[in-house]
Amino acid sequence: MALKIQSLKLKNLLTFALALCAFVAGLYFALKKDTENNANFIFNHTFASNIQAKRLADFSQDYLILDFWASWCIPCIDSLPHYIELFENYPINSVSWLAVNQDTTQQQADSFIEKHQLDDLPVFYDTQGLLLRSFSIRGLPTLLILNPQREIIGKIVGYDKAKEQQTAAKIQRVITADKLADRALQTETAAN
Repeated sequence: MALKIQSLKLKNLLTFALALCAFVAGLYFALKKDTENNANFIFNHTFASNIQAKRLADFSQDYLILDFWASWCIPCIDSLPHYIELFENYPINSVSWLAVNQDTTQQQADSFIEKHQLDDLPVFYDTQGLLLRSFSIRGLPTLLILNPQREIIGKIVGYDKAKEQQTAAKIQRVITADKLADRALQTETAAN
């Protein structure tokens, strides 16, 4: 009798475990699909901008660097001019830098740009915070480095004028490491 009860408990436990596994697998695939749909939505969403490009998908360069900022962000006063200068030295066909504004109105951002004489600043106005939420940005300024597959390969949170050279070196290291990894993968694929 005790053996029969123990066998029944084991059977119920196995049934529960299988049901739990099926639930978790279903949840995983549903979340994966939502993530893919969200990425497609974000990269194809049209944003107001002060440049010709209106969607992240419009950028054809290998690497895309998104710089999240706002007019109320004190460190952004120094970071934006620095990044304008830094990224104009990158080859135009390999790296694009885009300043993603987080103010609630375009007018706030434009006033900041005018006040600080940042006329060359390429801006997407993310007034609804879509990019901010999609990329889980928690502080400003934040730089995201996206590879050619538009995966995040680097993130720099904050800005310190005293560490400008280290920040520039980190960006270069991240891009170089990604290129090396991509070449290694291509070599491995060609060998097989």
